[in-house]
Amino acid sequence: MSLNNKSSALFKKKNKSEINLLGLTPFHNREFEVSSNNRVTLLEPKFTNKILVRFLVPRLKSKNLRISLDEIGSETWLLINGNNNVSEICSSLRMKFGDDMKQVEERVTKFLTDLHQHDVIKFKELLKS
Repeated sequence: MSLNNKSSALFKKKNKSEINLLGLTPFHNREFEVSSNNRVTLLEPKFTNKILVRFLVPRLKSKNLRISLDEIGSETWLLINGNNNVSEICSSLRMKFGDDMKQVEERVTKFLTDLHQHDVIKFKELLKS
């Protein structure tokens, strides 16, 4: 599945007008926790500014925002390991969820695009050499 011009703004840094997202290999760029029922909670830093991190974060109860993923989001996140490409992740989800997972490629690519836009994941193929 190729990204259209609207979504390809995400990848302008690489000067590519069209990227086949299914061939890309995502990897985590955030810390996370996995509960006993395999639900993932992403840990998003509240502050990234070095001054705020140094002076404000030590006074906070928690330095991270906690973002809980649903069943499909959690399963997708757990399949992201830096080795599986997006197509392989979609195949695994289709096998696990069957008919409950309609339009798997569209849903997964949208989810991963959103994660990439917020710097929660990165793609190996888009890193600077």
